[in-house]
Amino acid sequence: MSHFRKKSHVLILRWLLWSSTLTWSINAYPGDAWQPPIVTAAQQEANREIRRNQVRIGNSSIWIWKSAHDNLMTQGELPSGVLGVVLRGSITSNDVAIFQKLLAPYLDKNYFNSNPKPQWYKPKPHDIGYLVSLDSEGGDLYAAMAIGRMFRKARVWAQVGWSGKCMSSCVILLAGAVKRSTFDGGPVGIHRPYSIDTNAISFEALQTKTTKLGADVSAYLREMNIPESLYENMKQIPPETIRVLSYSELKTFGLYDSDPVFSELNDNSEAHLARVTKGEYLSRKAQSKKCQMEGYKRLRLGNDGLPDTLEFAKMVRECDEMTIYKER
Repeated sequence: MSHFRKKSHVLILRWLLWSSTLTWSINAYPGDAWQPPIVTAAQQEANREIRRNQVRIGNSSIWIWKSAHDNLMTQGELPSGVLGVVLRGSITSNDVAIFQKLLAPYLDKNYFNSNPKPQWYKPKPHDIGYLVSLDSEGGDLYAAMAIGRMFRKARVWAQVGWSGKCMSSCVILLAGAVKRSTFDGGPVGIHRPYSIDTNAISFEALQTKTTKLGADVSAYLREMNIPESLYENMKQIPPETIRVLSYSELKTFGLYDSDPVFSELNDNSEAHLARVTKGEYLSRKAQSKKCQMEGYKRLRLGNDGLPDTLEFAKMVRECDEMTIYKER
């Protein structure tokens, strides 16, 4: 493995580690109004390093590691060892086309008839299929719903890191993911969806159009197991403003953690692996989380505010072995 690929893998692991700590944080340190996360100089430099190693794909808002980008653009090959991408900028129909290509192994049942299997491809329904980091002010609502449905089929883990944000129709993307990480990250904000069409039409015609838009968004949210109250709250905020959601609202609207159906699939798989009943597994899962919380406090943090990746993984594994898989 080249020096650059090793460096890229380390950056990705750190990215995942940062996201992994968020689920614990919201349970351990519940808050109310969103507050900008405290970021160290080392974290800022690490983020600049990540951005220097990313390239925008064509005229989309999707950014990917340089090495993967070259093969994608010159040979049409999907990245083999790269787990995810960043969506940074306005959401457009161009992004729909790019995600159709990037997520083709999950979207096209005939894909493997003529294409190799990427290293990151996960066939099991309880596994995370892809990682997308969000940093967007919003954009085309219908493009966002199309991408969100792809996220669902590809079992995407969407995160809003401390250097990102997820506003307006970006929240639709977040809702589509099977796992969402938002706590201690950038702001997640909502407002009333609106049409980008500026043509003068009658009140009746616009009422019909608005009613359809509302029905489409509500149906989408139901499909993603998100409370329709999210859309009701969106409608109350004028489109020229943004209401940043509090931590309690993120939890209420289901935007801070895993989709309930995906969580159920994961729990079923883990209970089967541990050879225990579902109830016993859930009890052990709670014990493991408590163990991990205590273990995290004992880990030494680096200059970027995070523990060593391998030490972190070892701690999680040991907690699972002492609780969930203690008979094995």
